[in-house]
Amino acid sequence: MYLIPTNKTRPMNPQPLLNTLPMKPMLTRHLLHNTLSAIIFFNLNLLHIFYRLLL
Repeated sequence: MYLIPTNKTRPMNPQPLLNTLPMKPMLTRHLLHNTLSAIIFFNLNLLHIFYRLLL
């Protein structure tokens, strides 16, 4: 009784996983790029503020 539902659900599980796999790296790349750009921009703004305070 336990083996039949697992065999039925197993072929169904890989399909959504395969559909989400090509989307996940793109989303992670976009998120990483956004976070990196935000951090760099924030650091540049901080440096500019400190530069103005020093001068």
